[in-house]
Amino acid sequence: MSLYIFPIVLACAAATAVVVVAIRWERPRRGPGGPRIANLKPRSGWDEDSAAAFSLSHREPDQPFTIEQAHHAMQSHRQCRANTCPRKQAAFRTLVAAGRVVPDLRADGYAQ
Repeated sequence: MSLYIFPIVLACAAATAVVVVAIRWERPRRGPGGPRIANLKPRSGWDEDSAAAFSLSHREPDQPFTIEQAHHAMQSHRQCRANTCPRKQAAFRTLVAAGRVVPDLRADGYAQ
């Protein structure tokens, strides 16, 4: 009886290992906060020159954002908090002024 149990247990363990490896292999490789900003691709409507000129720093922009640039900044800085990232804050204010975002008045720092 025990001679038949060992191959069954061994086969189940091997099948489980194959499934675990397959799941880990197919899952996208990400850091703790999502994909790196350097790996983000610009959305449609952005040519390579404007995407390259668009700064991915956290500094406040030199000129006011357009609505499209504000959307891109919000996506690029999605792991940042608007009250600590001047670039995301400027993008958020642009989207609020354009009526694209309605801030939650209960959220501290967003409605200012």
